[in-house]
Amino acid sequence: MAENIATEAVLALPVLETIGRIDFSCIPDGHQARPSFTVSVEHRGLGRYAVVNRGACADAAGVFSYESMPSHRADEWVAEHRFDLATARTLAARLAGEVVSMGRTAADVLRDFPMAEE
Repeated sequence: MAENIATEAVLALPVLETIGRIDFSCIPDGHQARPSFTVSVEHRGLGRYAVVNRGACADAAGVFSYESMPSHRADEWVAEHRFDLATARTLAARLAGEVVSMGRTAADVLRDFPMAEE
């Protein structure tokens, strides 16, 4: 009987959805260069998201800077590098087309290193 009461109590709780990470890239999934050319939207808590590429976070202007440990981040830095989900998605989609890695754009990589046909 106690199990049923506990189950009923759990079922009555609201179910919350949180998107943990969304990747944006001009390089197709499965291509070896995709990780370098991927801009991700990552949940950072309290409904705020970071736009991330290779460990750096973008501000609203699209300028990336490295994210230090939480104990070393100034409140101003956090405010400049955290967004609501819609804003983060829009920024990440724009920046994904602008990523340059080792002097190459996504178009360069796809031209010079096309994916193998399956």
